[in-house]
Amino acid sequence: MRERDTLLSTLPEEIRDDADKLIGTTEADPHEVVAELHRRGLLKDDQVRDAVLALEASLRVGRMRTRPPASAKPSILGPLGAGAMGEVLLAKDAGLNRVVAVKRLHPELAERKSVLERFYKEAQVTAQLDHPGIVPIHGLVQTDDGSLAYAMKLVRGRTLEDYLDEARELWRKNGREDAEHALQARLEVFLHVCDAMAYAHERGVLHRDLKPENIMVGQFGQVMVMDWGIAKVMDGPVEEPVEEGQETSPRKVHGTRVGAVMGTPRYMSPEQSEGRNDIIDSRSDQYTLGLILFEVVTLRPAVSPDLDLEGCLQWARAGRKQAMTHAYRGAVPRELIAIVDKATTLQRDRRYVTVTDLGNDIRRYLRDEAVLAKPDTILQRLTRWVGRHRSLMVTLLLMSLLALVVVSSTLVVTGMGVVEWRRRAAADREARVTAFLGDVGTKGSDVDAVVRVVESVTTGLSFAAETSLDRPESKIELHYDPVEHAPPKTRKSEFYGREVSAERPSFEVAKGKTAAALSTDIERVALLGYEFARVLVDATGRGAEEKLGRRQRLDVITRSGSPVVWAHVVTTSGVLATFPGLDHAPKVDGDPQKLPWVANAAKQGLAWTSPAVDPAGQGVVMTVSLPLWSRGQDLLGVAGSTMSVDTLADAVKLPDGATTAYLVDHNGKKVVWPGMNARKLTKYDPETVDTGLVMAIKRHPDGWREVGSTLQAWTAIPSLGWTYVAETPD
Repeated sequence: MRERDTLLSTLPEEIRDDADKLIGTTEADPHEVVAELHRRGLLKDDQVRDAVLALEASLRVGRMRTRPPASAKPSILGPLGAGAMGEVLLAKDAGLNRVVAVKRLHPELAERKSVLERFYKEAQVTAQLDHPGIVPIHGLVQTDDGSLAYAMKLVRGRTLEDYLDEARELWRKNGREDAEHALQARLEVFLHVCDAMAYAHERGVLHRDLKPENIMVGQFGQVMVMDWGIAKVMDGPVEEPVEEGQETSPRKVHGTRVGAVMGTPRYMSPEQSEGRNDIIDSRSDQYTLGLILFEVVTLRPAVSPDLDLEGCLQWARAGRKQAMTHAYRGAVPRELIAIVDKATTLQRDRRYVTVTDLGNDIRRYLRDEAVLAKPDTILQRLTRWVGRHRSLMVTLLLMSLLALVVVSSTLVVTGMGVVEWRRRAAADREARVTAFLGDVGTKGSDVDAVVRVVESVTTGLSFAAETSLDRPESKIELHYDPVEHAPPKTRKSEFYGREVSAERPSFEVAKGKTAAALSTDIERVALLGYEFARVLVDATGRGAEEKLGRRQRLDVITRSGSPVVWAHVVTTSGVLATFPGLDHAPKVDGDPQKLPWVANAAKQGLAWTSPAVDPAGQGVVMTVSLPLWSRGQDLLGVAGSTMSVDTLADAVKLPDGATTAYLVDHNGKKVVWPGMNARKLTKYDPETVDTGLVMAIKRHPDGWREVGSTLQAWTAIPSLGWTYVAETPD
């Protein structure tokens, strides 16, 4: 009777009468009743899962059999989920009287030798990974149709994807999360995943398909990594890829691909997205874990959810992520941003050495210690020490106050007022120095943030240019000679002081080539008019927040101006496009690919040029550039954004009490200072700073020193490899 009541309570109310009648006509196991209701179409797939899991959570241990059943085949109860190569079913293990999960191949793949071998390897690999964070395999089984399958533990709980959805829902409803979904709790869940993957890597196994839906968060806090279907044994034989046509939902962004490019596009490492299975190692899984950590921290996916399959693969190849801001509150701890950046850097040798190191850095953050990904400045070390020793600080403060009272009394009696004055002066100086150092760190971060915005909009242009140049159908016909004539619809610009087109770029071609010969590339780049405009508008900070119409965009570009004064695309064929389009552009002498910013990007990826005078009349500028790659990884060209150095000069603010502040480049040159009016300069020859300061910066990227009666403090600007320096009277 108890089993009957329990079963009925787990079922939807509208089918309980049918279930009660079925129970009355048979003495079947409650799980088999659920299966029969599913076969009759009364229970949907997800209702089968919920009913069986509810039964398992509420039923007591059943009566023991006295002898094993005639058949050891599991009895299928209903579907649980599906992946790229197989499906997972709920099943009753009659021999041991328990409910298990059974994974089998999709019928259309079960006859393929390569798929069958991969499936058998998955079962063997998972079975040999004996860790609390990896789902245990019970053994190989045969299903009713005779196909190969394996039984594994049924994990009761929800996926990490569901868990994060719950946190998002709490933010939407309540404006905050509860303790179960707080950042610390989410990070603890993630650390369990790191521990499981560190163990797998120690055993020489890569997962290659980590994602929130492949991670289970159990009812009692256990965390398990699931679905090792495309796992790779690092020292194993070279794999033969399953044909692309054998994947499920080949255009699905969240689905697993099992061709030459293996994994889930939204969570792929750069080397995975390129199909470089020969060089993939544990750092590839680590990259994916970094993307998952991004989502765990911010409750936003690292890769834009609006991208299609090709877009996701392009982001993966470039190591691109969204800006790491929280989905609901904005601020994200700088330490966690640094950890994610280190785990997901494009250069593999700059990631953490192991996943264990990644997990240990997160543990340092949770213990309020400095993380390896972003060491503390002097002020941050002091602040962190005070935070960890509050009781000691209170004691010291009370003792200091008591000592001050005693000393003050003594000074009054003995006439030692000069000593007290000196003591107070020293304490006051220390407080001012500490505050000054903190302000310097903040001002340096503000400069770095300005640079990051320009880098971000340039990345957007690079992806649009790659898409346009790599697709034959992407072009727009021009009814004028784009090299000999100015683009149409030019108008006088207050900002540029000349005629410009805010809708079309102007074009130049390499010496010895003609527009007719390069018409295809010219027409493909001409299609990017809107994308060029977005670079300039988004760099102002208005594009993402305001839905600007065409006329407003034109005003931003031609009247008020942007930090980005020019946007460019250069093709390997010899086309140079510049936006806004010019009525008469300065001619390139020779090949556009020999321009410094083009050569830099082609060699080393994202790169900045040193400041220099702009031949097009916008004063002192510097250009950031990115290479453009085809889907076949051929170099298509380079995209770049030219920024006025006045943008940096405006960002170099004086800390409280400072007399001057400036930026020093990696050569020890004082390259930017407030009020330099870079747009008016026609000559630029920055001075070299004191050698002692240069050496001090090389020893300590963040620090301070005394020079006579002046205190110099500095902090690194990572995006440029430069240093922000400020000076104050000591």
